[in-house]
Amino acid sequence: MSQIMTVRGPVDSGELGFTLMHEHLMADSQEMYERRKRQGLMPDPPPVERDDLVTMANLGYLRTYPCRN
Repeated sequence: MSQIMTVRGPVDSGELGFTLMHEHLMADSQEMYERRKRQGLMPDPPPVERDDLVTMANLGYLRTYPCRN
């Protein structure tokens, strides 16, 4: 049986069960946001603040600029 390397070391693939191969515990999109901002592709200032709720009014912005939130 093959082994999968995890952060805790190798694990037999049969022990994992159903696994999504592209899961992230944390993703930092700041560099991508900064690059798009330099290219003039990101509006500034953002119309959505950090603690705002997702509403129909700001959903389009959040979908268009996923790196910004």
